[in-house]
Amino acid sequence: MNFTKYKKWVAILAVLALAVSLPAAALAADDTTAPVVSLYSPSGTSAAATANQKIIFSLSEKVTLVGGKSITVSDDTTTYTANASAGTLVGDALTDSWYAVYKLSDFVNGATPLTLALSTPYTVNAEAGAFADLAATPNVSAAASGSFTTVADGTQFAVVFTTATSGQSATAGGSAIVSGQAVASGTTVAFNIPAQAGYDLHTAVKVNGASGSFNLAGAALTGDLEVYITRSAVTALGGTPVISGNATVGSTLSANLSGINQPDLSGITLKWIRVDGATETQVATGTKDATYTLTADDLGKTIRLDVTDATLTGTVSATTAAITKAPYSGTVTKPAALTVTDTTVLLQSVSGYEYMITGGSWQDSTTFSGLTSGATYDFFQRVKETGTTLASDTSEKATIKTVTGIAGTAVISGTVQSGKTLTGSLSGSTSTGTISYVWQRGGATVGTTATYLLGSSDVGQVITLYVTASDQSGTLSTATAAVLKAENTTVPAAPTMNSATATSIILNTISGYQYSLGGSNWQDTTTFHNLVAGAAYTFYQRVAETTTVLASAPSASVNFSTLPALSGTISTIGEARYGMTMTASLSGSNNTGTLTYTWKRGNTVAGTGTSYAVIAADIGNQLSLEVTSSVQGGIVSKSLGTVAKAYFVGDAPDAPTRYSRTTSKIVLNSVDGCEYSRGGTTWQDSTTFSGLKSGTSYTFYQRYKATATTEASPSSAAYKTSTSASSSTSDDSSATTTPKPSATDDATSTALYSYTLTQDNTRILYSTMKSLAEGNKTKDVTIKQDDVEFTFPKGTMTQSYTQLWYDFGTTINNSIAEQTAQELAGDAYVATVHYNYSGELPGKANIRINVGAAQANKTLYFYLLNDNKTLTFQQTSVVDSTGWATVTQTHCSDYVFLNRDIATVSASPSLSPSPDASASPLPSPTVSPDSNSTGFGSDGWFIAAIILIAVALIVGGIWLYTKNRGDKMDDEDDEF
Repeated sequence: MNFTKYKKWVAILAVLALAVSLPAAALAADDTTAPVVSLYSPSGTSAAATANQKIIFSLSEKVTLVGGKSITVSDDTTTYTANASAGTLVGDALTDSWYAVYKLSDFVNGATPLTLALSTPYTVNAEAGAFADLAATPNVSAAASGSFTTVADGTQFAVVFTTATSGQSATAGGSAIVSGQAVASGTTVAFNIPAQAGYDLHTAVKVNGASGSFNLAGAALTGDLEVYITRSAVTALGGTPVISGNATVGSTLSANLSGINQPDLSGITLKWIRVDGATETQVATGTKDATYTLTADDLGKTIRLDVTDATLTGTVSATTAAITKAPYSGTVTKPAALTVTDTTVLLQSVSGYEYMITGGSWQDSTTFSGLTSGATYDFFQRVKETGTTLASDTSEKATIKTVTGIAGTAVISGTVQSGKTLTGSLSGSTSTGTISYVWQRGGATVGTTATYLLGSSDVGQVITLYVTASDQSGTLSTATAAVLKAENTTVPAAPTMNSATATSIILNTISGYQYSLGGSNWQDTTTFHNLVAGAAYTFYQRVAETTTVLASAPSASVNFSTLPALSGTISTIGEARYGMTMTASLSGSNNTGTLTYTWKRGNTVAGTGTSYAVIAADIGNQLSLEVTSSVQGGIVSKSLGTVAKAYFVGDAPDAPTRYSRTTSKIVLNSVDGCEYSRGGTTWQDSTTFSGLKSGTSYTFYQRYKATATTEASPSSAAYKTSTSASSSTSDDSSATTTPKPSATDDATSTALYSYTLTQDNTRILYSTMKSLAEGNKTKDVTIKQDDVEFTFPKGTMTQSYTQLWYDFGTTINNSIAEQTAQELAGDAYVATVHYNYSGELPGKANIRINVGAAQANKTLYFYLLNDNKTLTFQQTSVVDSTGWATVTQTHCSDYVFLNRDIATVSASPSLSPSPDASASPLPSPTVSPDSNSTGFGSDGWFIAAIILIAVALIVGGIWLYTKNRGDKMDDEDDEF
């Protein structure tokens, strides 16, 4: 490195050293001794006169180079002067070995720099105060002077160096030299720089004035050489530890610490760490002598040694290679043969060994098969590799020769059936020795002669024959197919009959026999069912097959006949109706036994005997009667039809009376236990009939409803009444002028999220509508009645309402549109939906409509019923499991549900009535039940009132009052 960088580095070392010593203030306060300064280099009479010669002062302590003070070099003729601060301070922050180094160019005479002449003496002086210690104590002039004389040979180089501690020295050609001395080119220059415990040595080298390299242990001089030696205290642990020992499982690792910078090992701590990728596990710790023995857990991983010291900071480490298995260290025996055949060699098994034949792979098995008869083979064995130990070296070979094998083919002759004899032989053999035979079944020997008699134990088994020769090795074998069952030679007699019915025949049982009708299919039981009455059948029997013996041949055939079937006609007295008793008899029958009468409700027996009292559980179920005989077969049966409810007993109710009416609705008075009908065809529980035409006459009936066990009563006498006419005065007792809501209503409205309509009052007042609209700002709003639910999603309802009330009444299958819809849709018709008003809803609504459980899970088609009696498709709806369909609508009118799409729809439908573009979001009902005309504002009502007063004055107030009162009493208006 260059000298400038070196100066900075030395300065930093000095500062660090001072930082760990006493505080500077304390040093300055205690230091009153002036620094001792003397000329260090060059000195004597052998100074080199080169340009890279240096003027160096040795200092007894660290100083500062004081600017304005002079250093002079004189040859007694000319004096050259340098500013004291121009030098470079080189030193050891831990001791007093400090040097002030000046280049010759630092000294000038005028503008001429100092150059050294040959064979010339020079005097060097430092002005008093040129060097001051940290306490600002200056040096004295007498201690800062010296002299040197240059050599006469101008070809020699200067060797300039500093020392950091005693024991350091330099030699040239083997002789000691001092700093600044002239040395001839090519001379070997060497430096002795011993280490010092607790310190790091630092050297800076320059060759011919520039940073360079030089082997300080000894190298030939090729130019001016400068070597500046300093030291610093060791604070961080350094160097390289070494791990001793093999990186194999079972080996013991130890630490060689000779390469670290701490000679005192008393404070050393060793940590042995297993490294597995990112996972580190400490496995051992201790002092400088701590060791670690590798285990199977270390296999494939590395072990790192971390070294720390009690006084020095930091950690130095060393790491092993990946730990491998330990080599096998025992002895290995060579293989030995256990058995040898013509094609197989079986070696003796040795625990923990594996085996190999020349040219093969290592194997655990000691068996080597597929060899050539009479051939020679080499075999080897070794100790197998384990989880922690490598396989051993291969053993010595064992040479083994196979023997000559038996030739020919083993043959089995005879029928492979129980009771038959098999014969063994050896075909195509070259053997001249004795042939031996072994018969085996399932691995067990059952015979050892040339023949073998098959028995019942062999049935279903495979028999194997093994053939050997006394003069040849090996065995020949062959096997049979599965042994068949033995033949059954029994000839059975024909079967005999035990009993017969009209539909079954039972034969007499013989143990171990089977039976057949027709001789094809055989059964173990003697009963044959499902036969035809009075028919003849052919039967056989045979000895049944057993686990070891086949079935015998069939017996001779024999014919048996079934009995004739029971005949006759069932007659009953009584009706299949709840509360009645039915009596039965069988006439024209061939019965010769005892008859049994069984009454059934569906497939369930309801009673026995010739008579049966019909009970409530029978209602709606099929009732039937079955008659059987104890002798004749078969059943005579009769269906008695579906059991009906009991007849109604008593008088029909009186004709219905009207409770109230509007232009589109008539409400009858309710009578306990009754149901109601318009026209006498369709009946309903509700007394309300909606969707009617204004000013139209209708006929109504009532009757007592059917109960669970009794039918409905006859219809009452007819009652005829009409709806209010739009041009006449309403007879509603609650009729009132429709005022325009005031702003006050808006201010007092509160949030409402649901509203339930009653059967007789389907109106929602203006104030309630405002509350629902307020609630809709934050939640869904629902308006409910028995079979219909309107749901307005959050934030969809309009905030503007102009009517006193709004009618959300909806009826299903109870409107004048029902007949028209049925005529248009035919058998596709499901239901009609009538809304009490036509026009826009206060927002898009999801409307749930109960179309009945019979429609559950079906897809229905929703149509608009137009005024011109056409249908316009709107949407489809899948009915849920409880019978509710959901549609989405923004306006209301008459609609129809169909079970399929139909073609009879109008091409360009129009809403009925068509909404006025200028109308409010929810217009008033088509005919207001509270006024004689629709759509009047506050001004309109005022004008109408004036006209009515004028008419009353002209016609006569008393007459108008009397007429109105009479009409209201006749009509019995309902109140809303």
